[in-house]
Amino acid sequence: MVISSKTCRKLIYFQLLLVMVEMFFISQFHLPSIITYITDIVSVILLLYMAYAHKSELKRIRANYVGNLILLFVGVSILGAVFNFVPPLLTVWGARNIFRGFIFFVACIRFLDEKDTKKIFDILFKLQIVNIILSLFQYFIQGYNQDNLGGIFGTQSGCNGYTNIFFVILLSYYVAAYMTKKEPVWKVAVVAVSTMLLAGLAELKIFYFEFALIILLCVIFVKPSFKTILIALIAVVAAVLGLKILEAIFPLQYYYLINYDKYLVMQSGGYNIPRIGAFTYINEHFFNGSIINELFGFGLGNCEMSSFSFLVSDFYKAYGNYNYRWFSHMMFYLEEGIIGFGLLLAIFAGIFVYATKSRKILENFGESLHIAIFTQVFVIMVVVNFWYNQAIRTEAQYLIYLVLAMCFIQVKSIKIQKRGI
Repeated sequence: MVISSKTCRKLIYFQLLLVMVEMFFISQFHLPSIITYITDIVSVILLLYMAYAHKSELKRIRANYVGNLILLFVGVSILGAVFNFVPPLLTVWGARNIFRGFIFFVACIRFLDEKDTKKIFDILFKLQIVNIILSLFQYFIQGYNQDNLGGIFGTQSGCNGYTNIFFVILLSYYVAAYMTKKEPVWKVAVVAVSTMLLAGLAELKIFYFEFALIILLCVIFVKPSFKTILIALIAVVAAVLGLKILEAIFPLQYYYLINYDKYLVMQSGGYNIPRIGAFTYINEHFFNGSIINELFGFGLGNCEMSSFSFLVSDFYKAYGNYNYRWFSHMMFYLEEGIIGFGLLLAIFAGIFVYATKSRKILENFGESLHIAIFTQVFVIMVVVNFWYNQAIRTEAQYLIYLVLAMCFIQVKSIKIQKRGI
């Protein structure tokens, strides 16, 4: 196979579809979990081609600062590993878990164009229809529920992380697109009702907060109008439906939801470090008051684990029962410290700033204001999810970085078509 820009574009679509279905085939058809590493092969191919055919898309669209923040984060992470004497294999493994998403993000900007953004969201909407059917089958026929109900993402424990990100993407996009007259109301209704329904069956408590936050953010970023009022009404109906389902099926989880303070700080059921207050807990119990550790962490890869024994860190062997890897903010803070974690947040802040600055050009020249609004909303939701799951460190990050790249892709396409802007 000859590698070219067209081939790389096809590989991005392949990567998207693989990430969306690999967990289903592993759990339902017992394919070996090693198939997830195919995504690494795709990432390496994309990286090698970009290095061979160097072309700075970020510079062309005046987004160099985002790329520089990524490089700074990568550099600080590697230096942290060196100064903490992290074993090389663990450093490579830790780098793989984090940096692959950045590679995919830049590749999406490099190889996709504006036609792809609409096409990809159409694919995601169709996959949600399949997801509804599979989830209902898994729940009513196969008997799966709660953390094991994942629809197209399978039935393994942990599939909720993928499901939640998928729902947040769909809702953020279709609400923003409807409010800017780019998608019909029936699609928003399908997404709103189906995500609430499946969130109730899968006990995705956090999604009820995310649902309300997404609607609020979209209203803030879009001027109030009849459409915003209508979407708010749809949201209220969907929220009531979802809460009723949760209360009827999982009354205990409903109790935790309405008593969210207990949910956020609880230390039971495997949640041995509280979501809120995790940094203080880590400072006291792991960093032992060391300012150096608080600033730089234990080093990239030094708290990692894997199904391969030689990639399991000593720290995980001693403290893995704390389940810190369930949450992105805990894992990043342990390995990167406040400086590394701060730089990571700065990358997403940079994406948010770029989306905000791009609103005018996308509205006036590309008629794609909804992409900028979606990006603004979704960036915030990704950061919120740092305190809920570890999606940004799993294969789900490919989906996250793909849709975050779309604002950059739209601007790139506009600048190519209308030179001089």
